[in-house]
Amino acid sequence: MSYVSREDLAPGLRMAALDRYVIFFRVLDGTVRIERVLHGARNLPMLFGTDSDASPAD
Repeated sequence: MSYVSREDLAPGLRMAALDRYVIFFRVLDGTVRIERVLHGARNLPMLFGTDSDASPAD
């Protein structure tokens, strides 16, 4: 089974969908590290700080 690479959000990040949620993880030295579990309707680029349209917080 393969999982979607999300290098656009963070280096080495992969994604798996489960119902309405997405699980973001990395595999490091044979160990799976869960980074975040988020609802699929969230603005993912904004949450990972990669949204070029988002204005910086004052």
